[in-house]
Amino acid sequence: MAKITTEDRFDVTVKDVGIGESKNTGTPYIYFYFQTAEGDGIGAYQYLSEKAAEYTLPMLEEVFGFDNNFNNLEQFKGKPANITTGFEDDNKGGQQLRVKFINKPFSAPPPAPANLVDKLNRMAHQRAGKPYFPGKQAAATPKPSSTAVDDGEPF
Repeated sequence: MAKITTEDRFDVTVKDVGIGESKNTGTPYIYFYFQTAEGDGIGAYQYLSEKAAEYTLPMLEEVFGFDNNFNNLEQFKGKPANITTGFEDDNKGGQQLRVKFINKPFSAPPPAPANLVDKLNRMAHQRAGKPYFPGKQAAATPKPSSTAVDDGEPF
């Protein structure tokens, strides 16, 4: 498996998940291994200290539909997400690529409300100083017709 190595946004799927505690601080975390459709992957730790949990737990619910049960980590596997990666300074004086944000996968916007086209048409006509008649289509601009006939002669 290749690693994700660039700062960008990626559509991913959760391939693996686990929980643990930081060796240095004892802070609990949930670990995700994300993979793109092309097979590139990256791991991400989401810490669950009291303060971090205020962000992490609602994110897990929103993005993955987390049922607040850490006994069932399988609920995360195969779930889609959209991640944003970025470089951050590491504790060795270098930089490391990390998952900065985990979001719900992007989807098409919902259908426009039924009255939206009428509202936008009214605004456009008003700005142009033209009368607007709801429900009536503007006359299409005729396309230029060819002056040549089948035999190649005009008329």
